Amino acid sequence: MTTQECVAGLATKTFYIKSRYALCSGKQFEQVWLRNGEPVGTSHFDVLAIGTIPKNSRTITVTYYFTDFTAAKENGAAAMGITTKGSITHLWPSTAAYTQGGVKMPFTRTWSQLLGADTYKHTLTVAAGQGSDSAKTDLIAAVYVPNISLKAPPAWSSLPITGGDLFMLPPRWDKAPYLPNAEGVHQAGDDAAPHGEEGRSR
Repeated sequence: MTTQECVAGLATKTFYIKSRYALCSGKQFEQVWLRNGEPVGTSHFDVLAIGTIPKNSRTITVTYYFTDFTAAKENGAAAMGITTKGSITHLWPSTAAYTQGGVKMPFTRTWSQLLGADTYKHTLTVAAGQGSDSAKTDLIAAVYVPNISLKAPPAWSSLPITGGDLFMLPPRWDKAPYLPNAEGVHQAGDDAAPHGEEGRSR
């Protein structure tokens, strides 16, 4: 899934499902900068989190994009700390183990460091044989929540400066018969989405 597809899909929704193998969410962050309690400037940036799964894989990759940086008048945006934390908040069954790769969560960058920066990728992999239901389905389900927190630089305050959650991504690991090798990962939430190779992100 491209960032353009994600942005277009989010125009009227809190999250966008292209297929069982490509889903995204995003959030806009606005800051009003204060001096002595009075507003003197503004800033803005967007965050996209795009989850994709390669063919015949048990790994989901969540790619973070930081875009549309703007700032006006007096502001402390350049040195503002932006902390990203992507984590599984719910897992069924809770005994299932998973491994993480890519960028280590949480990570913090300043506004200036994120300007023109490469994307940040976070991976999650679940081994087979840990699922509930039955050995035939080997189902594992999760809720993955991307979170952004903000910290104003010294001598500055901003309203608001709290950040927030992006809409969750819902990965599932199972042996669903529509998966190419009948054992992999996809993202729940759209039963009408294309299945099989035609539904994969390109």
